[in-house]
Amino acid sequence: MGDRDLAVAAVLRGHLTDGPACGELDERLAELIAAGRRGAEVSSPLEEIFERPALRDWVAAVRGDAHLRPPEVVAVARGDRGLAPDLQLPGPPGAVAAARFVCPAGDDLTWFRQQAGDPVPMCGTHHVALVPAPGGAA
Repeated sequence: MGDRDLAVAAVLRGHLTDGPACGELDERLAELIAAGRRGAEVSSPLEEIFERPALRDWVAAVRGDAHLRPPEVVAVARGDRGLAPDLQLPGPPGAVAAARFVCPAGDDLTWFRQQAGDPVPMCGTHHVALVPAPGGAA
């Protein structure tokens, strides 16, 4: 497993929802990313996580995107407003770039802001605010 799957794990960390199971998964992913960055073999445990039924399709979509964006971010970037056709404004929606944020203290968490008002989260590992990634939006 290479850097790309470590990056997918970092994106997954950034998009976990609240709850005890997510906290445990977040901690495990952080451990595996850190170990992988140090050169340890983490292919099997990461693949076990990636193949969980609740995550399998989401992870496959992230892996399949050239920019490693979650499917909900890709939908926003394509202009999918998520509204019924009769509620959408006329005209082409145009592409929307989602801002990518990363942990400045380590390369173990990636998060995409989908709307301007979304608050930027803290890194659960390093307890610092995420910062805009080099290259900005994706």
